[in-house]
Amino acid sequence: MRSVATLLLLAALLSGTTAAAGEATVPGLCDAIAARDGASAYVAVLSAFPAEVAAVLEQTTVQDRVEYDGRLIRIGEIGGVRVVVTLTEIGLVNAAATTEYLLAHYPIAAVVFSGVAGSFYQIADVTVAARFEETATGGVFDANPVLLALARRAARDVDLARCTVPPNRTEMVCFRHEPRMRVGGTGQSADPFGGNAGMCDPAGGPVFGCDAPEPIPAAARPGKSDQPVAEDMETAAVARVATAHDVPWVGLRGVSDGAGDPLGLPGFPAQFFAYYPISAHNAAVGAAALLRRLAKIADGRHADDVCDLLAARRWKRAVRRLHAR
Repeated sequence: MRSVATLLLLAALLSGTTAAAGEATVPGLCDAIAARDGASAYVAVLSAFPAEVAAVLEQTTVQDRVEYDGRLIRIGEIGGVRVVVTLTEIGLVNAAATTEYLLAHYPIAAVVFSGVAGSFYQIADVTVAARFEETATGGVFDANPVLLALARRAARDVDLARCTVPPNRTEMVCFRHEPRMRVGGTGQSADPFGGNAGMCDPAGGPVFGCDAPEPIPAAARPGKSDQPVAEDMETAAVARVATAHDVPWVGLRGVSDGAGDPLGLPGFPAQFFAYYPISAHNAAVGAAALLRRLAKIADGRHADDVCDLLAARRWKRAVRRLHAR
């Protein structure tokens, strides 16, 4: 009788676990790797304004386009990972709403934000914060440890641009420093719209417009530990929504206004409008490098073991296994 009772109890527990999982099933990270048999999930790659998403699309093989609420979602691959790419528009409210929409309508294994930000780091560096704070509420959200580990690997050999022709200028500007990906620290997202949604303008160009231009082109000074490594207006909202749905996330922000300016411009907004193109480009290059590292999980030793750990959301063990490969 005891064995029968035990089996019945186990069956009840398993049934309850299955039902609970069915209510909010999040795909494993490996489910978005195109080379894996049965790959059916996506990584959502988000950007706030047209120049940012255009830089991401330079890294993307677009296979399909879907329109929602007057906005385009591009479906395709980056670095061997299945992705959905779209614009959130500027601001926390827009970023949260777009993330909610994607999580409700697509099997999203992870969310990656690629954009620009202010920082104490040098312009054209790419920050990958370990956590983001929403300044209006004080909420702090931790980035996924596996995605951070992949970012650290990507940072070893990522090729970031050092020269750019700023908008409204004709001469190329090159930085004296070699831009780097910098992983760690805390980022901050503010809400200058006071809880309202910022509005894009179809004629607003590469910053204030509503979509990437068509056709899409083919493709350090030490900081203080008490300062945010990135200051933006979207990442924390994306992180809040992703965390609420138990979806891994990470944010990459190219530094558009910070240290090392060869033109000596007076900070924001002058630096932003001069350097957002190279900063958006470098963030997208960093995001693509991270996704290529994710895709390589399927090729390495013990790939199934790592993917099982990721599906079980045993992040720390997965990181240790990745380090051992």
